[in-house]
Amino acid sequence: MLKWNEEYSIGNDRIDFEHRTFLGLVNEFQLARQGGAGKNKLARMLREIALYAKFHFCSEENVMDDIGYPDLQAHRLQHYNLIELLSNKMLGLDMDQYEPEEIERFLVGWFVNHVTHEDSQIGDFIRHGD
Repeated sequence: MLKWNEEYSIGNDRIDFEHRTFLGLVNEFQLARQGGAGKNKLARMLREIALYAKFHFCSEENVMDDIGYPDLQAHRLQHYNLIELLSNKMLGLDMDQYEPEEIERFLVGWFVNHVTHEDSQIGDFIRHGD
C-alpha cells in the first residue's frame, strides 16, 4: 500500500487533494484484492476509479488551462491514454483475460509514475513558470 508523501505533492491544493483521493481509491482496491474480493466487487471498484479519474483529469486540465501550462495538449493525451488502458483492463477483467494482481500493479504504477514524472512538471511550472 502506498502512503502519501511529499514527493506526490505538486503544490496546487486542488490537484493534491484529488491525488490523495485517487491514491485512497487505489489503496482500497489493493486491500479488497488482497482480502480475496470477488471479480464483481473489484469490477465495481474499478468503475469508481475510472469515473473518479475522468473527473480528476478534467479538473487537472482546467487548472493547467487556467495557469497557461504549455504542455496541456500532450498531458491531455496522456490522460486519454490512461483512461483507455484502464478501460481495456476493466474489459479484460470481465472477460477473465486480466488477473486482478496485474490490474493492481497497473494502478499503482499509474499513480506513482504519472504523478511523479508528469504531474510534477505542472508543479514545477506553478513554482517557477517554466
